[in-house]
Amino acid sequence: MAALRQKLGNVKSSSKLNRAKDGKRVIPCKGLFRDDKEKPFTAKWYETRRNIKKALSFYRELLDNKKTVNKLWQEHENGRNSGLKVHIRAAKVVVRTMGKWVNTSKQIGPISGTKIGDHFYWRGELSIVGLHHEFQRGIDYIKLMNGKILATSIVDSGRYDNVDEICSDKLVYCGEGDNPNKDQTLVRGNLARKNNMDDTIIS
Repeated sequence: MAALRQKLGNVKSSSKLNRAKDGKRVIPCKGLFRDDKEKPFTAKWYETRRNIKKALSFYRELLDNKKTVNKLWQEHENGRNSGLKVHIRAAKVVVRTMGKWVNTSKQIGPISGTKIGDHFYWRGELSIVGLHHEFQRGIDYIKLMNGKILATSIVDSGRYDNVDEICSDKLVYCGEGDNPNKDQTLVRGNLARKNNMDDTIIS
C-alpha cells in the first residue's frame, strides 16, 4: 500500500489529520499485511530500490527547478502535453525521456524496490517507480494474451465524496469514471477490476 505526498520511507502520514480537517471520520484498523522484515528481499530488490531513490531525487529536483517548471508551462501553453499538470509532464516528458524510470513493465503483484508503507509526494512518482503507470485514470490494468484485462493498481484521487469512513488499511472505491452519483460502466479499468474479483486476484 502506497501513499501520496510524503517522502519515501517516512512512516508517518498526515492522511488522518487531513481527513479530520475535512470532517471525515477516520477509523483505526488492524494491519492487514505482514511486516516488511518478514519479506525475503533479494539483492536485485535492493538494487532496484536504490534506483528508485535516485529517480525520485532527480524528479523532485526537477520540480524544484524554476527554469524547468517554467519551460514545461510554456510547452503547455503552446499546446504540447496539454491537459497534464506540471508534475505529470515532468515525469512523462523529462524523466521518462532521460531513461530514469524504474519497473517500466506493468505486472500483477509486488513491485520490485517498493514496500508497504512507502510514501510519495506526487502522482507522477507512482509512474516513475512502476506502481501505477496511468497518469490520469484511477485504475491501471494489463491485457492478457487471451484478450482479458486485469487491474494492476488503483489510485484514489480523493475527489469522490461518497465515502464517509476512512481507514488506512481499507479502500472503498466506487469505480473509475464521472464524479456525479451514478452507476459506473464495466469498461476499461472498471471491467479489469471486476475480472480481478471474479478471478480472486488482489491488485
